[in-house]
Amino acid sequence: MKIWIYDYEKKTFECHLSVTEHKDWVRGVDWLSDCFGRQYDLLATCSEDGTVILWKIPFQSPGNYTKQILDTFDGPVWKVSWSHTGGLLAVSAGSNKADNTVYVYQEQDNNKWKVIQQIEHDVEAH
Repeated sequence: MKIWIYDYEKKTFECHLSVTEHKDWVRGVDWLSDCFGRQYDLLATCSEDGTVILWKIPFQSPGNYTKQILDTFDGPVWKVSWSHTGGLLAVSAGSNKADNTVYVYQEQDNNKWKVIQQIEHDVEAH
């Protein structure tokens, strides 16, 4: 997966982020634009390799991003989705540990993320 940013002076797109950290298919991507006066955007990615990664992309130098592995699951992670206010991230995982479960993460004061709710859905085998 790559992120391209348009350079208005050069009138071309430049690659600013190439995600190679996931070891399997990237299944979900969600972008959170500046929210709450932050000086950066946040990108959440998830993969069939079971990882969820957060990317902090500063406005002034988008090529100088930082990454944080939010969590690792035993199986694929299918979707990530930011809340409209940006304070919550929903992660949909399906694995031996967490079949059909949605985890809701909230950022804490120390830039750490914490699961504040776990929503399980029982699906009966037919």
